[in-house]
Amino acid sequence: MDMSDLKNQVISAVKKLPESATFEDILDIIYVQRKIAIALKQSEYNNVISHAEMLIKIKNFRESQGMKNE
Repeated sequence: MDMSDLKNQVISAVKKLPESATFEDILDIIYVQRKIAIALKQSEYNNVISHAEMLIKIKNFRESQGMKNE
């Protein structure tokens, strides 16, 4: 994505926010849009894991932190 596309996306997102939006709201929308763009790009390159694999990772993480798995 080139800078003009990125700039236009940010401008468009900010324009959709209510007048009462805070600076944090703006940062949040930029952050979420960036995360979505990264995830879509990873998906294009098949750099994903299955739901079952994610559940195993969560289970292992919880166990490593001494948390109960439910």
